[in-house]
Amino acid sequence: MDELGVGEPFRVKLAFTQFDKIRIELIEPLEKTSIYSEFIRTNGEGLHHIALNSSNWDEMVSKLLERGGKILAGGFYEGKRWCFVQTRPGGIIFEPLDNFDA
Repeated sequence: MDELGVGEPFRVKLAFTQFDKIRIELIEPLEKTSIYSEFIRTNGEGLHHIALNSSNWDEMVSKLLERGGKILAGGFYEGKRWCFVQTRPGGIIFEPLDNFDA
């Protein structure tokens, strides 16, 4: 997965806080057509996804897809890959991160 550009572009407002090794990210959608706005319309406010940092991003994403996961959105941030993988309709969304803490 060398090239990743899945889903429509969107803008959000982000805020982060750190508790030891756990990072909490708050996301405010700025557009009515984003993946986050759709989630709020469908589910209300709440937990959207769980992010997992990986030193072997390709393997992690491949395993999620092999188990029936579907990439909802993805791209690059500061040269590193990320994507949202939904495990099943209405299921947990995982966000594999490509060495974001490295």
